Amino acid sequence: MIKRIGIIGLGTVGEATVRSLMKYSSVIANRTSLKIEIKALCDSKVKKRSLAARFRIPFTNDPSRLINDPDIDTIVELIGGINPAKQLIMDALRSGKNVVTANKALLAECGKELFALAERKRKRIGFEASACGAIPLIESISDGLVACQVQELYGILNGTTNYILYRMGKERMSFIAALREARARGFAERNPSLDIEGVDTVHKLCILSYLCFGIWPNPAKVHREGISNISLLDIIYAEELNYRIKLL
Repeated sequence: MIKRIGIIGLGTVGEATVRSLMKYSSVIANRTSLKIEIKALCDSKVKKRSLAARFRIPFTNDPSRLINDPDIDTIVELIGGINPAKQLIMDALRSGKNVVTANKALLAECGKELFALAERKRKRIGFEASACGAIPLIESISDGLVACQVQELYGILNGTTNYILYRMGKERMSFIAALREARARGFAERNPSLDIEGVDTVHKLCILSYLCFGIWPNPAKVHREGISNISLLDIIYAEELNYRIKLL
């Protein structure tokens, strides 16, 4: 079987996706009998054309060309944010295409609307990479636990904050020093507020709540407390009481 895809968004994640698919296409085909063909790439920055040229893939800065292309089966949305990603996904579903996205913020805010549209159009939204994709957690819940009734959901959903708290405890580092190290090692974004203030965790929790309980919580109404106010003294006091501070 051949799956023809179009990728919108060639930032860090998008470019890595293209490279991985080109590098491992034969491995995927051998293991799954599914041949993935990248039919077109799209990005608002024309300079990204060089990536497409390297792999001899058509390039455009107009996403509608991919969405309206009858030779493309699936749109991969990797631009992030709410807009214009939401509209692009809705347009893709309405045009009869499946969608794959890693956009946790969009799914947390608009997932109910997007999945309802996908159901009406009898299309699928693939979103494994949106929450704990390395485990993979979404597949484990939706497939492996499909016959189980989940009673509660909690855990460490953000690796950046977990690394910071671990380094604070192990090396007796200040929060600022641990954050600086996380940035230097590529574990934290240049603007880490979504991670350290718990927003990223809330987004993932909303997505997992849909899978486990069939509901889409309002992210704005989910209690959230980040780790930016955690000091080394807090870490030390917790250890003296035989506790560890984690963002759950």
